[in-house]
Amino acid sequence: LETMVDGRGIGSVHIEGSSGAGKSVLLAQFAKVHNDRTISVFAKRSSWFTYDPGFLIHDLAAQMHWLTERKEPQFTEEITEVEFRSLLYRLRTYSTRIGKPLVLVLDGLAEIPEEQSDLKRLLISRLPLGLDYIKLLTSASARECNLNVGAKEWLVPPFSSEESLRYLDGQLSPERIRVVHATCGGMPGFLSGIRRLLASGVAEEVLLSNLPTSLPEVFALEWRSVDESDLTLTHALAILAHDSNKHNLKGLAAILECTQQDLGASLSSLRFVSFPESDQGDVEFVSEPFRQFVAAKLSHLRELVTQKIIDRLTANEDSTDSFALLPSYLKQAGENRKLQIGRA
Repeated sequence: LETMVDGRGIGSVHIEGSSGAGKSVLLAQFAKVHNDRTISVFAKRSSWFTYDPGFLIHDLAAQMHWLTERKEPQFTEEITEVEFRSLLYRLRTYSTRIGKPLVLVLDGLAEIPEEQSDLKRLLISRLPLGLDYIKLLTSASARECNLNVGAKEWLVPPFSSEESLRYLDGQLSPERIRVVHATCGGMPGFLSGIRRLLASGVAEEVLLSNLPTSLPEVFALEWRSVDESDLTLTHALAILAHDSNKHNLKGLAAILECTQQDLGASLSSLRFVSFPESDQGDVEFVSEPFRQFVAAKLSHLRELVTQKIIDRLTANEDSTDSFALLPSYLKQAGENRKLQIGRA
């Protein structure tokens, strides 16, 4: 990221990543590490005051003054255009002196309510963009910032399992860290939330058993990719969530009377499902917390999918699976009487 920001011909770097990727944390860390050449604007949704252009530009001007003069500014009222241009001129001199371009860190444009889009446009119009001695590093898109030339995108990479192990080392056992990593998809923002919860004294057993409650945005975000109108998909997920027996793609397709190709295409698009490389491998959730979450989401389908499994086994009652598994499924379905009649 630092290399890209300082790259020749690059005027702005736009951080990309899904929710929980840690974009805001990354920008804040960059501003802290490079405080000798960074000015920043962090808009927040908490109140109109924290995304008001006048307030944000005033704060930005105070940062510009401190960077060049190393003392608090004297201005207390709204900054005039003349004063702001004077600060920019001093910033140019400062940039030449340190031999590096300055970096304007901009975050939170997405936090500004849609009904206040005019304030967003006003804020962007007043920012020092397009100057050769000030680079832009932001979580906003180039389109939002009205920038085309010299704009580059940088995708926040997720942590690898090894990085998650190092990040949470000493706070969770390696096995539990792997569960958390799989659940969070290695997203730094979500992992930092886990770390904060542990630091606050939450027991790891409590944390892991309540992950959907502790990090609801992780599960809600992933669930958005499920097309709930696709009954074959939701029924497959319900089987995986409620049935204690393992299922491969072929078996699931047989139960649901669909093609392996169609079912495989639907399931493989979900990041919270672990999809096997071969048809014989088991289709599973990436972690037990995700299985519990889906089981709760699709609790209304439990009896229906159990009956679908029973119907499949009954249709092949001479098979080994039917002989071994059908009694337990019938018991689950409360069909003990049917089981006894079948044995008579």
